[in-house]
Amino acid sequence: ITYCISCGSCVAECSTSALNISNGRIHINPNKCVHCFKCLNFIEKGCNLAKSIENSQRGKDMGVYSGFGKYLTFGLREEWLYSFFVNPTNWFESNNLGNKQLDSMIAWLRDAELLERNKKTHSILVDILKEKNITDIIILYQIIWTNLYFNSSVVKWYLDGFKWNITITANELKEKAILNSTMSKRTASSGIDSLLNTFENSPLGRILKIGDIIKKGSDRIINKFGTNDINPFVVLYILYRYAIKKNKYKMTLDELYIETN
Repeated sequence: ITYCISCGSCVAECSTSALNISNGRIHINPNKCVHCFKCLNFIEKGCNLAKSIENSQRGKDMGVYSGFGKYLTFGLREEWLYSFFVNPTNWFESNNLGNKQLDSMIAWLRDAELLERNKKTHSILVDILKEKNITDIIILYQIIWTNLYFNSSVVKWYLDGFKWNITITANELKEKAILNSTMSKRTASSGIDSLLNTFENSPLGRILKIGDIIKKGSDRIINKFGTNDINPFVVLYILYRYAIKKNKYKMTLDELYIETN
């Protein structure tokens, strides 16, 4: 009834002529209705328009939330990242990760632009970082976090969807993810658990305060505070990524400045 535009599809499906349309509304004759549910079962929700709207929303979600749960609850852990940087050329042969952990790590590395897409070879970014002798784990995570914003749906969702200087629980994050999308509870939970696992096992949480986590009973409390201690090299890299995204290579500081009270 909510979506009804008097198309007559459900009326045509009714074998007992229990349905009719008048004044733009569906009316049911209880004396003829045999509760066969053909009017509902011929298409999901019993309405072409409702199905069309649902598919349209699902299509939007597939873009915004694509790959939300692909990390399989595992985070981009510091020890895993260190192991990769020590020997990126032979990492696939030398790592000691389980099958699911390896799949998760590969997804993280590709979204961080440290692995080539659809290849088991490290990217040119890894060569540049090693050439410049940039091995400080905090700087590495600042660069990686920048790339994840552009490639990881769960990271972008977290950064764009919640203001800085807030405290929120893991359960509240999961509830909001489910409420604002057509994702399943399992997908939303998996994606958020992988993000929080990253915070718990890397400088992104305890040092950079992008998601500083405190456990309280069975729930986790996330403090999204952030840091002003950003390496100058990383600032340049962020500007570089911004320029590529906007296809704009000349800008002023005023364009980047947001006044806050």
